Amino acid sequence: MKSFVKKNIIFYILIFAVNSIILIAANYVVGNTISIPYELYETRRVFVPTGKVKNFDWDFLLERNVVLVAETSDSKVVGLYDPGMYYFVNSTKALDPRYLRYFSNEDYIKKTDTGVALINIDTMFRSGKLSPYIIKKGMKRAADTYNIDIIGALDIASVGYGSLEESYPTDEFAVFKNIFKLNSNLIKKIYVDVPYIDVSETEKFNEMEKVSEVLKEKGFTEISENKAQPVIKAFIHAVLNYRKYERFILYCAMASLSVFIYTSVIYLWKYKEYIYISRVCGTDFFKMYKLILKYSIFQIVLISMVASFGIWIYLGLIKEGIMSIFDYIVVDFIFLLLFLLCITGVYIFGFLRYSREMR
Repeated sequence: MKSFVKKNIIFYILIFAVNSIILIAANYVVGNTISIPYELYETRRVFVPTGKVKNFDWDFLLERNVVLVAETSDSKVVGLYDPGMYYFVNSTKALDPRYLRYFSNEDYIKKTDTGVALINIDTMFRSGKLSPYIIKKGMKRAADTYNIDIIGALDIASVGYGSLEESYPTDEFAVFKNIFKLNSNLIKKIYVDVPYIDVSETEKFNEMEKVSEVLKEKGFTEISENKAQPVIKAFIHAVLNYRKYERFILYCAMASLSVFIYTSVIYLWKYKEYIYISRVCGTDFFKMYKLILKYSIFQIVLISMVASFGIWIYLGLIKEGIMSIFDYIVVDFIFLLLFLLCITGVYIFGFLRYSREMR
């Protein structure tokens, strides 16, 4: 048994590597099914009203270094508190210091009735329709519609508003409204996060915890939105949507599987003499098939389990583990099934080939 394993150590290393690549790809694809709006992170916390919330003041936010996004009963109006200018720095925007700016701390302190228009800057740029006139026109429409002072413009898709997969028409717009002028009894959902890279994890947790305590006192309850789709459904979703990064991951996964299948066939064909001898000696087809499985499947299952456990530990350490234990089992089962198909195909081909030669 030891000599058998030693003889095939390179093949087993390849299986371990391919299985690990497939698991990492699957984790990425599954993680991509979790909808995280507004370009926030997995650490964001989500709150919904437990009942009818009384209108309250947002002054408790002034001491907090968080981003708070509040969805309202009007899907086009989103309350925003962003003292670190996260969206301004990280999104596509229209710049003109003469008449465009972003929320300032003074806006929050003085509770100014201001807003930032979310319009299709990227879409208009790609279509060649982007101009200062069009930007101003979009801002004016937003100001007239919501009766607030529109002070700036950001691209609607780059701030993660709504579905990122949707192709926004050029007349689509929404607004980020100063949270201090938003009636809290109109809020349907609140997202809280600290997306700033220069803030420690401990500080992020403490900041969000303090905001969480106040929101719960005001009548909100925390919910989870981290439910990912099962791995099979996630891969189907990735194939149908076929976005840029998912396409690259799928290509890598398919290339790895192709290498695995090809190498498995080459590896298994080394044992064609056993098929030939069994045919000459009149050994039963299924008995020989079981014997080949006995020497192959155990090692493959063991290697897959080791790879799965290793990847599970690794993803957990870097806090990127998304897949459930069941997802790992499904991926390993598919991996094992492919190897079984390779064994069956090689054995049947060899059996039929030597049967013809002996006639």
